Amino acid sequence: MASQDKSWHETDKRFINPYNFVSQLHEVERDIPHKGNLTGKINCTITVKTPLCIPDAEKKSADADFADMPEYSRHYIYDFYRVGDVPTITGSRIKGIIRSYYEVLSNSCFYVNNNNIMSARHSFPRHPGLMKYDSQGWHLYPALKKPFRGNALKEGEVKRTWYEIHGKSLKSSVFSLAGDEIKSDNLDFAVEDYYKNLKIYEEGFYFKKYKQHLTYEITPDDSGRMYPVFYEIIDSEAGDTLVYLSPSQIGRSVFFHKIDDILESHVSCSKTDGTCLCKACALFGASSFYDRSSSQHYEKKWNRAGSLRFSDAVPLDGAFYSEKYITLKELSVPKTTSVEFYTQRPENALAWTYESKTTAYMKVKQGRRTSPAPKKIPCKVNLKGRKFYLHNPLLKKEDYSANEKTKRNCSTELCKAGSQFSFDIYFENISESQLKELVWTLALGENSQDSNRMFKMGYAKPLGLGSVKITVNSIQTRIFDDEYVIRNIDPSEYMNDIPFDSDTEYFRQLMKITDFNTPKKFLENGAVMSYPIADDGRGSKNSKAHHQWFIANRSSGEGGNLMAWSLKYSLPDITDEDITLPAFEKYKK
Repeated sequence: MASQDKSWHETDKRFINPYNFVSQLHEVERDIPHKGNLTGKINCTITVKTPLCIPDAEKKSADADFADMPEYSRHYIYDFYRVGDVPTITGSRIKGIIRSYYEVLSNSCFYVNNNNIMSARHSFPRHPGLMKYDSQGWHLYPALKKPFRGNALKEGEVKRTWYEIHGKSLKSSVFSLAGDEIKSDNLDFAVEDYYKNLKIYEEGFYFKKYKQHLTYEITPDDSGRMYPVFYEIIDSEAGDTLVYLSPSQIGRSVFFHKIDDILESHVSCSKTDGTCLCKACALFGASSFYDRSSSQHYEKKWNRAGSLRFSDAVPLDGAFYSEKYITLKELSVPKTTSVEFYTQRPENALAWTYESKTTAYMKVKQGRRTSPAPKKIPCKVNLKGRKFYLHNPLLKKEDYSANEKTKRNCSTELCKAGSQFSFDIYFENISESQLKELVWTLALGENSQDSNRMFKMGYAKPLGLGSVKITVNSIQTRIFDDEYVIRNIDPSEYMNDIPFDSDTEYFRQLMKITDFNTPKKFLENGAVMSYPIADDGRGSKNSKAHHQWFIANRSSGEGGNLMAWSLKYSLPDITDEDITLPAFEKYKK
């Protein structure tokens, strides 16, 4: 096996990733929804603990220094969201936040899930191949690949053009048949996923730059034409040969499994027939979702109205304290390809994807070169769970503000810490147990403004913004049975007992994530709240980009290098004794 990559080393600097996960390993229970006999209103206060950012996207304006630039190159300025002249947190935003936490506590489905295509990058080169289509379907053959020298192609040879790995120029190769057909039952699915993969490439700068010169289409026709591709094979536990196709020799693969397949019982109730619902969908509402890309869909549309209506939240007593205009640091987009953060490490895995794991590398000869080939085993890969952002109890302005305005960040009006908003929740025909669970969730079990259990709300949560505490001020119910009864309930009555299963790991993890002070001891000992930190030492604009950490981590595990990944670290669980990770740095030559 290859020796460990020594070009990267760990520094003494530690970071806490801004987000973590709450696991959901218990089966979701669904039942036929039943009406309760409680109708009424809950009044709540939102207290802002760290600056709150809710930008009004419809009223953005370009910074004066960027006004003459193309729209996609401008730096934009945002005011806090307002309805008329009133700063507002919309009821729909509050409802979505409360629902996401209630889904965890009640072990409900992942209702908001668009069944994303799963993909991940590879460190090792795929094999060159040739695809052909005829009346029997698709056929795949191994191929030899050699540089194109400008000579006329011989019979059976196919020219293939792609851009080099750094995108500086185009590179052409000649593919020729080199063996018998590779038998596989999933080639139709592999071709479908090839085009899903291609859509990801199409978003890239270099693909757009060179598109008219590239060879990437594989078309089902009876012409006998051969199409150059790259492929990898995994033999499944059932004895099948699974084929993955890609337009690039070193790049990403799209997997046959999608989010719904991995979620299993936690799949959204919107993907069911709606007869039985989880607790969250029964209380907050749900409707059917027709997914044409999935075999699991229902022709009959259905809708379950929610029992809750959230009013907009407006400044308490009309007082709103803001700061204009803070230029925020650049934010990152979710990178679900980073399996070491988004999934649990399979047993004995040096590296893994959403469908298989690599447990060892073997040396294989390719001409004069010796390169690693992975020993890949199909396996079940579990998601880490639901994603939530941590609080930063030692937040400073320099943690979220930037000195430079670019097209990749923005300037915005912030609501200052200490500001308060008031809102109401109207409920109809719910049960006593649902009311208890809802109230407990709103306060996260601690109904005081100095409580440490808080929600995250608004934009720029990874930068530490948007920590808020919700307190329940009053509960009024109207019961319509034999007589009309109005009852005022003291919210403290619902704080004495936990209405959820507090012995589960997901409950303990959520309590840790919502605790404002969870990261405090690590921050006091010098750690920083930040996306992954690394420096490749080249001094380029990308030298300290977050992806450098993943490059370092994937080559720093036992026996790992850049061509044979061995992941050293995974994202710690929020309940681990140490939730920090080390920064990486390259040795300077």
